Amino acid sequence: MDNRSYGRGYVEGYEAGLREAWAELIGLTTQSYTGQEMRYVAKTKADSIGERVSKKRFTMEDELGVSLSERSERLSSSGISLQRFEPKKAYILASKDKQRSMDVYTGLAELGMDILGIFRENPDILIETMPLQKQVVWISMQSVPPDSAYQTISPKDMANLTSMIRDFIKEHKNAVVFIEGIEYLILQNDMDSVRRFLNRIKDLITISSSALLIHMDPGQLGPNELHRLSSEIGEIL
Repeated sequence: MDNRSYGRGYVEGYEAGLREAWAELIGLTTQSYTGQEMRYVAKTKADSIGERVSKKRFTMEDELGVSLSERSERLSSSGISLQRFEPKKAYILASKDKQRSMDVYTGLAELGMDILGIFRENPDILIETMPLQKQVVWISMQSVPPDSAYQTISPKDMANLTSMIRDFIKEHKNAVVFIEGIEYLILQNDMDSVRRFLNRIKDLITISSSALLIHMDPGQLGPNELHRLSSEIGEIL
């Protein structure tokens, strides 16, 4: 693309954005809002800009058949489409590169999906490189202050983790449960216990409207164990 085409496209997009913003503002003034209510509505719409831009980007990527962000390019090169995840199904994101799975989490969050993120890595570190939703659980022996933005759960307490997931999918429709840290659960328990845990979660997912995404490192499990889990839990991506 030459500079002239780029400049024209930028200006046209800028104008379209301004027109849409002012049209929304004019629409708000026709409602019987108090000043405080107007500020709340305006703030809510401003907070949703990122989600709306992401949805527009995904629509354009689908229509044009090209990637418009580095994350989309990474996902596209790995053969993963965010549109492929279906309710009532479980998927194993098998890769030594954890960033690929984190790209999936981030992409779904930007689309406005409700996600229960269960991580082995400290959320305080994760949030430096990726946005985290409100529902975050850290698998750790450590405790956090009551006012922390996330919860912690012991890797030994898979029964409580199951209850958290059950409550989440009951309260949220068309949501996603994202788990990173299966290898740590295996280390702290044993393979059979973790397999039973995953099968319980899979069963909960199949009677809900949510999807289950599990990051696994094939190098930590071995091909035979990974394929056995896939036959019990869900498709390998």
